[in-house]
Amino acid sequence: MSGERCLTATRDSTTYDLTSADEDLRTFGDLARVAGIARIPIDRLAAELTENADVVDQEFVDQHTTVPVDAEEVWAAGVTYQISEQAR
Repeated sequence: MSGERCLTATRDSTTYDLTSADEDLRTFGDLARVAGIARIPIDRLAAELTENADVVDQEFVDQHTTVPVDAEEVWAAGVTYQISEQAR
């Protein structure tokens, strides 16, 4: 791991660098997009990627882990907004 942002997954107490299996995967959003396109569950895709991913030392994970998901702005419409509810 070169210090760049990467995506990791932990399975059976072992942490894997999913970015080493696919360099285009840097965020959970990337993983979700690929799973959506492939029409497979995210956890299944992550598990498949661990087969070719490098193992990450637990001490490194403990020292360098950051927020797993970057918050993105979400827009919604429907009865969640009072004006939409009144219009219905």
